[in-house]
Amino acid sequence: MSGTLRRIVRLCAFCLFLPAALPVYPFFRLRGPVHGVPPNVLWLQWMLRCGMRIVGGHLRVHGTAPRSGLLVSNHLSYLDIAVIGSACPCVFVSKAEVRAWPFIGWAAELAGTVFVRRTRRTEVTEQLSEIETALARGVPVVLFPEGTSSNGEGVLPFRSALLQAAVATGHEVTPVALFYQADPPADAVTYVCWWGGVGFLPHLWRFLSLHSFAAGVAFGTSRFLSDDRKSEAVLLRNDVARLRESATRAAVEISARTNFAA
Repeated sequence: MSGTLRRIVRLCAFCLFLPAALPVYPFFRLRGPVHGVPPNVLWLQWMLRCGMRIVGGHLRVHGTAPRSGLLVSNHLSYLDIAVIGSACPCVFVSKAEVRAWPFIGWAAELAGTVFVRRTRRTEVTEQLSEIETALARGVPVVLFPEGTSSNGEGVLPFRSALLQAAVATGHEVTPVALFYQADPPADAVTYVCWWGGVGFLPHLWRFLSLHSFAAGVAFGTSRFLSDDRKSEAVLLRNDVARLRESATRAAVEISARTNFAA
């Protein structure tokens, strides 16, 4: 299948799937919670797993996902939510602009997403309260403390303000590392990672041309944080960086022995 045809097929599949996902939500509501996970979170996980299949993603999970607490991850692409959300039922802390996106914003709000405005420091107290409420529901809450996406060749410094939610509520924090491998001859830095001021639509058009890709998510060791948020932000950033390096090496070794796109 040519790249152009692959793009068209996937775009059509998305256009058909997104509205079809709405009538499915009541079935999750009728079934109720499963192992303490609310129906809306299970519905989101189902949607994200379907989305990964549509775009040719192969999920690889390293380690064990926690059942609660705050998850802090590096940020590489708009795909990160689909990858982590496919690996474990969770809710996300997202930029406020996502709420206005057609259908996606509505689905994110229905799934319990916490929306934050990064440019308004005066709203931090309110944002912390919303994250604390989400943590109290007993479902993992995912935070991208870099504040922006990168090319995946390193981990940017972590912002510390929203870590206070875990400190205040006594929840554990788990480092999470994401990495991608594109089906050769494409490379993940260009085709999957969204960075460097590239527009969303041009990047999406390029990404949809991929035959397939591997998406890796590695869960580290959960721990409680001290009251020194800034020091903890540095330690967590280093934890994620080490986790990313070790998981990436393992993935490269596997890929050298097998064809991940098969």
